[in-house]
Amino acid sequence: MPYFLNDDQYDEIPSGVFYINGKGSYNYEGSRRYYVKFFSNYLIHSIPLDEKGNIIECRGNRFGFNIAYDSIRVSIQDSDWLFKFISDGSAVIIHY
Repeated sequence: MPYFLNDDQYDEIPSGVFYINGKGSYNYEGSRRYYVKFFSNYLIHSIPLDEKGNIIECRGNRFGFNIAYDSIRVSIQDSDWLFKFISDGSAVIIHY
């Protein structure tokens, strides 16, 4: 699954095998977005959007918007899919 990390966060996301241990939703700029939690306070959630649904970009054309630390951002469609179909206890494998 494609993902985006901030350059300054790259070292902060742990590598290894983890397990989904919660999920939820939040309201961001008037839209409902979803996340899954996989380790401590680490989340997988959608990329940030403005109130019109446009991707908020920072640092040129790179996804580097410092809205949340300890996060892995995925597409809106992927975050929705993860929320709907991945259950607690599912494995998350992170490697660089």
